[in-house]
Amino acid sequence: MSAWDAIGSLVLAPAVYAVIGPLADAIGIEATLWICSGVVFVAISAQLLSRVVRELPRLPSAQP
Repeated sequence: MSAWDAIGSLVLAPAVYAVIGPLADAIGIEATLWICSGVVFVAISAQLLSRVVRELPRLPSAQP
């Protein structure tokens, strides 16, 4: 799983910057931030649609 995280963090970041920079220049920073927050909200919500994720068991809490 950490390999996929590295791909997303290191490899795809320049591609995202190449898209977001001109977008912010074209429509403004505030509108770009709203669009990005909407994308993050949809991505998180999509994960919660998975039954496997919703039914994950709770871990027992650690005792100090």
